[in-house]
This record gives sequence, C-alpha cells and structure tokens, in this order.
Amino acid sequence: MQLSEIKSRPVYGGLRVDGSARRHLVAAEGEGAVAVIEAFGGASEALGRTAILYCPAGSAGRDHAAALRELGADALHVMPSAPTLLFRLNAMLDVATMGTRLYAAGREGF
Repeated sequence: MQLSEIKSRPVYGGLRVDGSARRHLVAAEGEGAVAVIEAFGGASEALGRTAILYCPAGSAGRDHAAALRELGADALHVMPSAPTLLFRLNAMLDVATMGTRLYAAGREGF
C-alpha cells in the first residue's frame, strides 16, 4: 500500500543507529528531532560518541532541544538557523575521521 498518490514521492525510513560507528554526527531540523530522540533514546552506548546539531526552525515552541539534551549526547549544539547549522556541520565534517556516521532528519528541503 502506498502512503501517497504520487508514485515518485520518496518514502524515507526512520533513523537507525549504526552500532559499529566510531563517531555519530547528527544534523536535525525542526520535527526531525523526534526521529533523533526515537533512534538514539535506546542507544546509550552510542551517545558518548555522538554530536547533535539542531535547529528548532518552526517547532521552536515544542522545546525538542530540551528532549535532545536529556538524551545525554557527548555534544549538543542548538543553532539559530539552518544555514548556521550547515556551516557548523561543514566544519565538523572537515575534521571527521573514518568511521564517522552521518545522520540527517528534518523537512525534505533541509
């Protein structure tokens, strides 16, 4: 059963934590935080090697940043805008080493 009448519309699966990754780098925007919380909520071992970059965007009133903070990741950076998040992400990718796993969650345009 298709979820959409548009046959070419992509259907994305949820985030899955790669237990073999040496480092986890997460970029999330708005409601994408929910996917991050669901994926990393049960991955306490991975959280010690996880950096989360988050931009609240249109969901600022829902305080997903507090829920992300409660996960206990190694680092959480809350950014004021998506361009700022992407700038920081680019800098982090410049120094990322082999074994780093990148996760992205947010609106399709993000």
